[in-house]
Amino acid sequence: EEFFRSGGTRDKVRNAYTDISRIAGPQAKIIVAGYPKLLDQQGKGIFFTKETATLLNKSISKFNDEIEAVVKACKKDGMQIYFVSVEEAFSGHEAYSDDPYLNPVMFKQSEELFPVIVSSYSIHPNEKGAEIYTKCVQKMIDKLEDEKNTAPQKKKLTDYFKLNFY
Repeated sequence: EEFFRSGGTRDKVRNAYTDISRIAGPQAKIIVAGYPKLLDQQGKGIFFTKETATLLNKSISKFNDEIEAVVKACKKDGMQIYFVSVEEAFSGHEAYSDDPYLNPVMFKQSEELFPVIVSSYSIHPNEKGAEIYTKCVQKMIDKLEDEKNTAPQKKKLTDYFKLNFY
């Protein structure tokens, strides 16, 4: 509900993208990476049942769909903005899976500054997950570069006529 109301999360996200585009300039290409499903579908771990994992993962997919819709709306308005889904790349590698790309819930790490019990590293990409995110975003960068390099170049008048002055 908060997401869709006027002035809610959707509008704030769109405003953030608009601000980034305005500050970066019209030549900037903005890449928005989505979220992976967070939990193994079986709900492993002491905190998560199968039902909780299903609910959370479906919510993540729905949120990604909504963010992608905001990106498409911004693009329609002329912004150079692109959405990168990471759900497929992380599939089977959620927290508590046998080969996770996401950290499980962790207790506070010694280097963390905030007085919390649960670490801010919890349910965030581990080293392998960061590598997968990088690959997904790099794939989009490569696609944009390929499109740029294969786009017809604007011709100048001198490309059509060789002007000789004696």
